[in-house]
Amino acid sequence: MGATFQFGYLPGLNERLRQRAEYTCTVLGLNREVLVEARRDAFGSYRARLRKYITLRDTTGDPEPLKLLIHAIQRAPHPTVWSEMMRQRQWLTELKPLFEQAPEASLW
Repeated sequence: MGATFQFGYLPGLNERLRQRAEYTCTVLGLNREVLVEARRDAFGSYRARLRKYITLRDTTGDPEPLKLLIHAIQRAPHPTVWSEMMRQRQWLTELKPLFEQAPEASLW
């Protein structure tokens, strides 16, 4: 998905699998602008919630708001965005420090 928020295929696929991936994206319309924008919005929401989690964790001893934030992340729309954020966290400069501050987030 990367910074484009579009689905694609993994490099290194054989020709048959690459064609299947492209066909699936096309048939399902996975890269329609409305979905790309929704994934972009989801990224911002996930990032904001992770920042809020870190702030609350570091400033309060109350576990309840933390549980609510974790639950909100787990149930948010576009879970593939969260998965990609975790997968790409080492390469995305805006995510790397957040996941380093909250390594537990990769277990959610």
